[in-house]
Amino acid sequence: MSVQQLDLEEMYKKIPELKRNEVKILKNWVEKQPHLPNISEFQVALFLHSCYYKQEAAKAAIDVYYTVRTLCPDIFQCRTCNDPGIQVVLDHSVIAATPLPNGDTMIIGRCGEAEYFTFVNQLKVFDALLQLNLRKNGPLSGLHLVVDMKNVTFTHFMKLSSSVLILKKFFYLLQEGLPVRIKYLHFVNLVSFIDKILSLGKPFLKNELIKCVKIHQKFDSIYEYIPREAFPIDYGGSAESFEKLRQNTASLIKANEKFLNSEDLQRVDESKRSGIPKSINEIFGVEGSFKKLEFD
Repeated sequence: MSVQQLDLEEMYKKIPELKRNEVKILKNWVEKQPHLPNISEFQVALFLHSCYYKQEAAKAAIDVYYTVRTLCPDIFQCRTCNDPGIQVVLDHSVIAATPLPNGDTMIIGRCGEAEYFTFVNQLKVFDALLQLNLRKNGPLSGLHLVVDMKNVTFTHFMKLSSSVLILKKFFYLLQEGLPVRIKYLHFVNLVSFIDKILSLGKPFLKNELIKCVKIHQKFDSIYEYIPREAFPIDYGGSAESFEKLRQNTASLIKANEKFLNSEDLQRVDESKRSGIPKSINEIFGVEGSFKKLEFD
């Protein structure tokens, strides 16, 4: 089913703290930045909400978000079923979003067999699903990311270790530009080499996000954060099975290709940026150390 954008009036009614006049102030700023794409009031509201209504933080997030997505098309574009790699993920992995009783949202991911695992395509499906969820529900009060490691093997780890640069770019956008409030990053059904997997990403995480990482030695401990009924029936919850969730995500992305393609067109034009144009090396550093994006 094609996802319809949440009505603006309903959004403002749903979140009284989100003031329309503040959103319009921010949108007016965006319109005055010649290098930024044209974005809607709805999209601007997502950033202002995710930055806890702080104008300057939201300006920085908007600039980071569209700059990184433009400079890293290998990660943040071509997210539809027309890409064979995306279809492989939809056929063999599960990435699904579930609303929680407290208003938060859980996105749970479980990869398939190692021969079908390509990290960048997993990220693309995650990104597409998140954008569709935001379009339908508006600003999220909080996002729980759940990594289910049930099918993970050392071959998965080896493939992931060859994608460290991609991991680095993703974590940068997640922390500096993605218009969501990350609450927790959960790992369940742990593998014996979980320490090696975590060591790949830890250098790229700020202390704030490191504090959000929850390692669950026993699955039951996650119920302190997410109620049991929110999980698939495979784990004794009330949600649909993993297989049904996989089918739902595949159908959702297939039905919303037009929207996802339209998002790909929202790019920055570095030739119009005031000051020095941004580049991959300037943002991430030749040696790999992060650099902050400046904004005008």
